[in-house]
Amino acid sequence: MAIALAALVAYSFHVRWGVLVSSPFPLGIDGYFYPIELRALLAHGTLRYPASPLAFWWMAPFAAATDPITGAKLGAALGGALIALPAYAVGARLGRARPAGLVAAALATCSASSTYLSTEYAKQSIGLTVALAALWLALRALETPSRGRLAAAGGGLVAALLAHKMAAALALAIIAPAALAELRARGKRLRRPVAIAGAAVALVIALGAIWPQRFVGPHDLALVRDALTADPQWTLPALADPLRTFDREPVLGALLALAAIAIAWRRAATERATILAIAVV
Repeated sequence: MAIALAALVAYSFHVRWGVLVSSPFPLGIDGYFYPIELRALLAHGTLRYPASPLAFWWMAPFAAATDPITGAKLGAALGGALIALPAYAVGARLGRARPAGLVAAALATCSASSTYLSTEYAKQSIGLTVALAALWLALRALETPSRGRLAAAGGGLVAALLAHKMAAALALAIIAPAALAELRARGKRLRRPVAIAGAAVALVIALGAIWPQRFVGPHDLALVRDALTADPQWTLPALADPLRTFDREPVLGALLALAAIAIAWRRAATERATILAIAVV
């Protein structure tokens, strides 16, 4: 299984790197944003423009070893390819089998949309890797609560918050119902956990209100509103990749969501809440 995972990561990195180095210039809508931020980070220790910093911290060693443009591409390719590891961990835990984890890893790494994110929105691609890692750490902590696992789960959520707005939102949207379901299944009172969760959400909202360009906040609710519309949006870049097409991915995603919902009803409360949250997201 370890060999298969390593092969998935290597293959995914190879595909992403091949697309990114097809031009000597930065690619994507935010292409030049990453080298500018990395150059400022290496020269002054701070970002040139306010942004979630974790992806740039990840890219900085690659940029220091090469140059800001190459470093950004290396960080994007490897950060996106490494999604195989947390995807495998989450899939194996929820599927209760290693082959299920391998299927999840293959879907995450070989998806055309995942490759697209590495070229167009590298920070978002890295954020998804971090979000899945945070979900896996949270599931471990819910299964066997201990100080170490709870601290690791908290660290995973902080990392998701620092990585990307969407990563933080996805992690919270999936972990919160799973945590409440686990507490209810254990027969524990929910007043204190709900109060703690409410305080954490309030803190996240406050951070988003103070630093809207760095953290998810109330202003991002407009994105949810805009997503729920019957009017087609043609202002986005063409979802085109020289190696893959995107025409079947929405249908595949819908079928997988329906399969997950069907499977979830046979699971324990925590697994059911987690699978349903993933399907909805």
